Amino acid sequence: MDELADRVAAVEQPQANLLQATGQSLWVRVYGTPGVHRLLPTPVALRVAALRGLAEWHLLRRRREQALSRVAALLRAPRESPRIRQISRAHVVDEAVRAELQWRPWLARTIEIEGLEHLERARAASRGVILATAHVGPFLALVHALAARGVKLYLSGGHNVGEPGLDGRLGRWVVAQNRWVEDAGCRWVRQPGSYPVLRELLRRGEAVWMGADAGGNAATRLAGHTVSVASGVTRLAVETGAPVVPAFTLRRGYRQVGILHPPLEPSTDPQILLDRLADVLGTVVLAHPEQAHDNLFRRIGAP
Repeated sequence: MDELADRVAAVEQPQANLLQATGQSLWVRVYGTPGVHRLLPTPVALRVAALRGLAEWHLLRRRREQALSRVAALLRAPRESPRIRQISRAHVVDEAVRAELQWRPWLARTIEIEGLEHLERARAASRGVILATAHVGPFLALVHALAARGVKLYLSGGHNVGEPGLDGRLGRWVVAQNRWVEDAGCRWVRQPGSYPVLRELLRRGEAVWMGADAGGNAATRLAGHTVSVASGVTRLAVETGAPVVPAFTLRRGYRQVGILHPPLEPSTDPQILLDRLADVLGTVVLAHPEQAHDNLFRRIGAP
């Protein structure tokens, strides 16, 4: 018990400032400097990003073919159909715009949040709550928006000090996202061994943020596909009695909007809760397929 208490206490100590990106060229260092992004007004920067996405669609055949294959697989439709081409092009543009938005965390603090009352209801009686998200849209923006409204989140994940995978532009992005979450006042609960820590945090009434589409061994249906995802969200909910609030950030034009769905109360069977949660996630993904991430495409087996 003392060991668990020490691990829970250790979560409060920021670690992201110790992460160091490697293989940083001059271009990567310049692009990955937040001050550089502040030099260009946001409306201009986002439109430039959209133009870059369109250029990639028209000029980079490999990029275009990948988007067509992924969207066709997700929507179970022929890649030659006009609708799939339209969504695939929008997907390439979305990735470019989302990349620029993610280098501007200050924008996320003031975004609109729809359904905030659902979170307030879920936290009634000082209960812990799980906010379950998926890899669609600029999802971390909601973390910053909630933090700016006084909601401290404990996020399952984060990069460990000394762990590989921080090379190049992606490495710089990972370091930045990890640091900005901690700068907002939230904390990462890193693996391995995160489950008992998350359980203890929920029991003391904290708000926990988890990816519901992470890979694992629990089978369910997501957006019309049979997938295997981690069971941590639903097992924690059943074990602690914490409600699950599906949580997303979506782009509407050049705006970001946080969306919180009505809480799902845990049943006695984690599978029932998992299937209910997957229904919500799948509905959002199918309504906004152009905003799906690589992680989600891989989960359904898309190329």
